[in-house]
Amino acid sequence: REKNQRGIITQRVRLVTEPVTDYTKMELAWHAEAAQFTGDDIRVIEAEPFAKIFSAGLSDFWMVDDEIVYQMTYGPRGKFLSNEVITGEKVLEYVNYKNKLLENSIKIADY
Repeated sequence: REKNQRGIITQRVRLVTEPVTDYTKMELAWHAEAAQFTGDDIRVIEAEPFAKIFSAGLSDFWMVDDEIVYQMTYGPRGKFLSNEVITGEKVLEYVNYKNKLLENSIKIADY
């Protein structure tokens, strides 16, 4: 909450595949409650609209200040393996991804 009061914006978009598992339901409920407390902008995008936008298999990434991207790599069972740091002009591609994700997702409270 303090970081958001200082003007730091935290946004996340969570890809959800139907049917939603009990684990995903629990995770979404936890994120929705946390967002109410922190003021973070947490959103959801379902698999179908995601696939229409990103037909080339976009994978998980974190972005800081539209300047640094951490491209995440996970194993077949979801275990975190590594990340690749992306800087420079390639970041503009990810800024475009981020904007499309935000435009085509809904707030977690409305999901």
